[in-house]
Amino acid sequence: VFARRCAERLRACALPSPLDVPGDAVLLPSVFGRRKSEYATLRARARAVMSRHVGIVRHGPGLLAAMAALSDIEECFDATGAGANEGRHVDVEDVRAWSELRNILLAGRLITLAALQRPESRGAHCRSDFPKRRGDWARRQILTMNDAERSPRRVAALAE
Repeated sequence: VFARRCAERLRACALPSPLDVPGDAVLLPSVFGRRKSEYATLRARARAVMSRHVGIVRHGPGLLAAMAALSDIEECFDATGAGANEGRHVDVEDVRAWSELRNILLAGRLITLAALQRPESRGAHCRSDFPKRRGDWARRQILTMNDAERSPRRVAALAE
């Protein structure tokens, strides 16, 4: 139902002339200066951090280490180099690799922050430093992108 409504709404919109997209490449801002091989390296680092520190059995110091490592990876990710590809075309696969890595880093930060904020074991995940369930945590926890962006301050407060 909603897909049809969206499609109908888009058809009704007056769109500017179509972009001239040559083959499978698009012209992008300089944020896409890296190649998918570089993103693959950062993705592997993020995967290793999450596996090591944010797996089924977790603990506070490991979660704090994960947040720091994810921040380091994100700094590398953001250090793409302005102007690296201005005026040139970027392969669509590079854009996909960039987008996937951006989402992986955001999801990793949110998952780690949620685990840090919940001082108990619940479901399949165990906090070795808080092995018992707590009734006061029998509720949903909602985190947003704003929470993720404020996560360094929140993590510092949780570490104290």
